[in-house]
Amino acid sequence: MDDERLCAAIITSGDGGAGGPCVAVVSDRRLSVAALAALLQDGPLDTVLSVVRGTHEVKTALGEHCPGVIIADGTWARWPVKVSWSGRLLLLLDAEDDPRAFKQAVQSGADGYLSRSASATALAGAIEAIRIDGYYCDPLLEGHIHWATEEIRLRLPLEPRLSQRELEIIAAIAKGRSTKEIARDCSVTAKTVCNHISHIYGKLNIKDRGQLVMYAVEEGLL
Repeated sequence: MDDERLCAAIITSGDGGAGGPCVAVVSDRRLSVAALAALLQDGPLDTVLSVVRGTHEVKTALGEHCPGVIIADGTWARWPVKVSWSGRLLLLLDAEDDPRAFKQAVQSGADGYLSRSASATALAGAIEAIRIDGYYCDPLLEGHIHWATEEIRLRLPLEPRLSQRELEIIAAIAKGRSTKEIARDCSVTAKTVCNHISHIYGKLNIKDRGQLVMYAVEEGLL
């Protein structure tokens, strides 16, 4: 489903010629994109190649420009945008964010974490560190990222084993699909879907679809 809130700015240096660095800023808040683009333009990345809005347009722009680094809002549950792309992902977080945001960030496989209050110099440094070293973590966030990493590591042996079909059904439910719609999409009967849902509830020790949606968000299944 297309999300018109999603925005992106593609920024490069000079005239954007071949071989120049290219960075994308992605968020579901236009003010965040505008503010970050302005910070980047205070440094060597001074040319805006494209500003787009909407999921499809963002995917198209990322696929066309292939930025070396994507800067994304770390609390947005539906990122990263799924595109054919081999660059690095830098997430923006605050030390005051919900702990689940840090777990989602770590589970995303991001390459770096930066405070939203970072200066233009810190932002440029984080981008450069990711390009050179492949990883960056803001000192203000190190404790939270370490905690989230340990939480995920400790939970792994205890996580219920869900089949691929069960994971697909969880994602479909979280997207608002009905039992009949899921059955049609999976080419099975509605009774089979109900059986799968019952097994999922048992494995996850939950009682309703609302809790299942929360699980899907927390585990990054959307």
